[in-house]
Amino acid sequence: MSTLTSVIHGIKPQPHFVLLYGVDGVGKSTFGAEAPNPIFLGPEDGLGMLDVPHFPTPKTWADIKAAVNDLIMEDHQYKTLVLDSIDWIEPLLWAHLCKEGEVKSIEQVAGGFGKGYVLAREQWQEFLKSLARLRKKMNIVAIAHALIKTTEDPYEGERYDRYLVKMNDRAADLWREAVDCVLFANFETNFRKEQGAKKAKAFGEGKRVMFTERRPAFDAKNRFHLPFQMPLSWQAFADAAAKAMPSPEDTEDKLAALFKGMEAEAFAYLLSIEWLEEGQPLTDIRAVNRKKILSRPDAFVAAVKKFAESSAQEEETEPT
Repeated sequence: MSTLTSVIHGIKPQPHFVLLYGVDGVGKSTFGAEAPNPIFLGPEDGLGMLDVPHFPTPKTWADIKAAVNDLIMEDHQYKTLVLDSIDWIEPLLWAHLCKEGEVKSIEQVAGGFGKGYVLAREQWQEFLKSLARLRKKMNIVAIAHALIKTTEDPYEGERYDRYLVKMNDRAADLWREAVDCVLFANFETNFRKEQGAKKAKAFGEGKRVMFTERRPAFDAKNRFHLPFQMPLSWQAFADAAAKAMPSPEDTEDKLAALFKGMEAEAFAYLLSIEWLEEGQPLTDIRAVNRKKILSRPDAFVAAVKKFAESSAQEEETEPT
């Protein structure tokens, strides 16, 4: 496919793909229930008094995959899939691998030594591919519980506690990479240290908030330049994300002009930094990445030229 005919024409808004994790009882399921036309899927009975559609409680990993496939293949009115919760779905995956391997524990799968977790990660990868297909027509909200884990800073060598997603590390890292936002939900807490006291006292009024950026105390990220702290509300999230999305008028003419005359070089560079995949047109650049390009167009052009020069030099030095 020629890249010369693939210049960007406007943006392609996508449904949201969010991972929300947090402490018990903070309102994670309520966040999902507030999303447009939600349907819940998962083994956890966390809906309480929430009157929302949900699949029958899945008993196996196959039940989870079948439900997602039905949402992909069939026509329906639902606009948001809420996975409640992925850390409760994880044991179903482990049980599936144990049954296949005829062993009793994920630690024993494929002979042990962590190989079971590697196979589980491969299953998660395939599952996330299915969710990527589903995302073309639905929002996806993955809910998870939080755990406190001691972490060592590799630079400072200091150990400290952090809130993290309550899953195997390999799986948690994979989910973190796949979603647009990792949001940490907690009750707002204030601290006050009285004169002469050795420890500060914590107090709060039960206000539920979510954090959108990584800090030493917790993991988080977002691709929409969201405020660091927000009310724990789907509407608050959706409104803030919408403001961060560039409009077609902001991108169409500017990106076309920026790429003019260097479409092939721009495509090669975007491929190298994994903003595009082989065979994708330039129009498939994610909206958030388009905004990054337009925020620093000179830096982008310089990076493309540097990459093109480096590639040319490598071709000249290759033996014939």
